[in-house]
Amino acid sequence: MKKRYWWIAAIIVLFVGINVYLVAADNHQKVGRIAYVNDWTAIEKKDLHESYQSAGVVRYANESDVYFDKDLGNFKEFIVNEGQEVHTGDPLYSYYAKDFYETQAMLQQKRDLLDDEIRAIDTAINKVQSFQTSSGASTSTSGNLPSTGKKTKDGALQTEIANLQRQITSSDSRQADMLKTQYIAEKEKERDQKKAEQQSVQSQIAELSSSGDTITVESPFSGRVTKLSKELKAPLMTIQDSDALQVAGEITEKQRLHTEEGMKTAITMQKSGEKLEGEISQLSNEPIDLQVKGSSLYPFAVDLPADEKTDKLLPGYHAKLEIFTKTVPDAVTAKEEAVVSNHLWVMNHKGKLAKQKAKIGIAENGYIEIKNPLQPGNWLAVAPKRDLRNNATFITPLEITKIRWKGLQTDKKSNLQHFVTGILSR
Repeated sequence: MKKRYWWIAAIIVLFVGINVYLVAADNHQKVGRIAYVNDWTAIEKKDLHESYQSAGVVRYANESDVYFDKDLGNFKEFIVNEGQEVHTGDPLYSYYAKDFYETQAMLQQKRDLLDDEIRAIDTAINKVQSFQTSSGASTSTSGNLPSTGKKTKDGALQTEIANLQRQITSSDSRQADMLKTQYIAEKEKERDQKKAEQQSVQSQIAELSSSGDTITVESPFSGRVTKLSKELKAPLMTIQDSDALQVAGEITEKQRLHTEEGMKTAITMQKSGEKLEGEISQLSNEPIDLQVKGSSLYPFAVDLPADEKTDKLLPGYHAKLEIFTKTVPDAVTAKEEAVVSNHLWVMNHKGKLAKQKAKIGIAENGYIEIKNPLQPGNWLAVAPKRDLRNNATFITPLEITKIRWKGLQTDKKSNLQHFVTGILSR
């Protein structure tokens, strides 16, 4: 009797051993295998962003210095006080001209120079307005800007336009339109400031002609006088635009490599929790302090919109920033755990697993960009990893709670027939 049991045990062991060997030696996968998949995820489309965290502090966006040239004459008096609000055209200070004709000639030269600069800015604006961004192409920027009398100014504008054209050509239509609009807005603001300076100079010329020796300098800016130099040191005074705010901060050398002007930024005020949005409007190419040892920090600033959210903000308020260095709209994504050993296990319509080398992009909040030829509606197997085999038939547990029972047929005989067919097919 015992000998009989030994034979039965030996046959079972032999049977199991042969099957294990056949499966292990099945290089061409002729032996049918089943993968039990109890965890899977769907392919879906999402907007993904690549970003990093930084910090900043609120300050006035525009700070302009006003100077007094001692070669023109002798200072008379300040007409404004520190902390005072001024508008374009308001008197700031006055002085006595040393020489009527010399001062008049210098003022006229400055007026003409400003006129040339204004025309150069207008030409630059017209050139950028002619760029065609809808198709991703742009018109030629050949041709010179009118001379301003300063080659550095002409060269700077030519370089700006050439750089902008390259950015527009390499950008999609939405980003190209944004770059174009931003540049035009900045230049229009600069032109308005030059016109205000020119009007101030013209007023000085007129006053000199009528008084003979006294000149009153008017403000070319609007804002708050934040500094006055009683010692008449340069700059004589500083005017900050109190209507425009920005968040200023510093980024590391590594972060600077991936950061450009115009990038979107999410801002959260530390004390109030107020959430704002902005774009990087200023980004320095020079670090705060050049040194061989130690880290380099680069200043940047994000302009804030003038609305009810920013009305209560004051310079000095601190904020946390998330700077988005890359955005992929409508990206084909999956949960990060769907990438198993740098591969994807696609559950195809034939009921089998198809192993694919994963082609991935950026990741955010547990989702990763999938560059494989997959679309929403495809499913990926996640676990158990030990059961994932290429071209294996997969089975999954029945999710009773997810069945829409109302959608099932009410014909009990038909339901029973389908149930039995399903069992027999297995």
